[in-house]
Amino acid sequence: MEHLRRHGLSDAVRSAFRSGWGGDVIVLNHLGGQEVARIEDALADSRDREDSPEREVWAPKPLFDPILLAAALAAETVSVEYGVNVETVRDDARGPVCIARDEAGGDLEVHARYVVACDGANGRVRRGLGIERVGPPPLSIRIPSVYFRSKKVAERVPRGGVQYSLLGTPDGPTKTPVGAGMMIAVDGDALWRLHGIGLDANDEAVTLGRLRALGAEDAEVLAMAEWTPDQGLATAYRKGAVFLAGDAAKVATPFGGLSVNVGMSDAFDLAWKFEATLRGWGGPKLLDESYDFERRRAGKTLLEYQQVDFTTDPPTCARPMPVYDAPDESLWELGPKGDAARSAYGAGWVASRGDEYDKPLVDLGTRYDGSPIVWDDHSPAPDGSSARIYTPTAKPGGRAPHVWLADGRSTIDLFGAGFTLLRTSSTVDASSFERAAMERGLPLRVEFVPEAISACAASLVLVRPDGYVAWRGEATSAEAADVLDRVRGC
Repeated sequence: MEHLRRHGLSDAVRSAFRSGWGGDVIVLNHLGGQEVARIEDALADSRDREDSPEREVWAPKPLFDPILLAAALAAETVSVEYGVNVETVRDDARGPVCIARDEAGGDLEVHARYVVACDGANGRVRRGLGIERVGPPPLSIRIPSVYFRSKKVAERVPRGGVQYSLLGTPDGPTKTPVGAGMMIAVDGDALWRLHGIGLDANDEAVTLGRLRALGAEDAEVLAMAEWTPDQGLATAYRKGAVFLAGDAAKVATPFGGLSVNVGMSDAFDLAWKFEATLRGWGGPKLLDESYDFERRRAGKTLLEYQQVDFTTDPPTCARPMPVYDAPDESLWELGPKGDAARSAYGAGWVASRGDEYDKPLVDLGTRYDGSPIVWDDHSPAPDGSSARIYTPTAKPGGRAPHVWLADGRSTIDLFGAGFTLLRTSSTVDASSFERAAMERGLPLRVEFVPEAISACAASLVLVRPDGYVAWRGEATSAEAADVLDRVRGC
């Protein structure tokens, strides 16, 4: 959301889902039945955060993608081509060439200076480049999924949920480690997605029957698919002038709901480094070294949060998918006995989710310590012992902290167009940085932010276009030049 805020899209994304619906995760014994457990604000914040100017929001793909598409089409330099599949990418003397095929079977060649492969976990570009992916063996299960329309569902679920775990049908429990399945609110009204037991992605009649058995009598199937939980990390995020981003670079399970966040950050990281290189003020290390170092680390951090152990060969995972005790008939009983059973089961269910929904360190705390374009100040590293603990800090290599300013803006709002030098003291002189930046053609703005002196713990903090701290301290003229050369990749 902070990235989208910088591009003027956060308001549209925030308002895409049904207003006031909520962002809770809820467990029901069955659709229209009793509530067994609830985790409030699990997937969308109802209250402002202290560590960000933005709240976590719920924006499923059918609502989110049109917002991104409209923004892309509004840019004069962007064209969007549907019905075109990239078959492979090869190099020639002029640079990479995308070999593509359109719906009519015609072959296309697109020449480019750089190519970013965002073609997903099963994309062809990574394999064509000979880049391997390492990770635990895929699970031997296929999970059917259905996207459907139903007005009845919203009438039969407690308000406030965007994700509902269904333990069974009105007739009783589905005795599996995942119950009857997981139902997702797509728009908080009539559009839903169900991942679960008893569906058949190849037989609409069977799937429709299952939906009606669960309690969605008016269901209309819109789309069906199957997917296999998988985890893996590309051994390199770049080969020549071709870069991997998103699920083409790493693949993760839905645990934590962070794949899109990490993938979008790949794109924003590459964007400023491409601009710096093409405009001539960026050095070779921006693309040659820093993208792979920084974003591979981010992908690895996500997978380690999902308990992938990269110290084994091959890597292993202790928690490929969250499971919990299979439900029993006591959860369907009415009265005090059923209430007690649901309370006990619900407490265990919430405990089994661990840090799936409470993970500010994973949301905001990915660090680039050791990056070739970060100037380390050798200050103590922030606490990284738990996904539930995030300590805002201006230590170089991490996200710059959010502080509200006197004019109503956040420090986060100052970043994005070139580098930003935060000046927290009126007595410190920033002119050495301004001169060095001008000599190098590097875009730099100096912002006086006395409100941020405590959060920054320094008189000067240099922030990259992606909002990451590149350097902090106080510098002489010679040091300013050296700092700027390092952080621009020279």
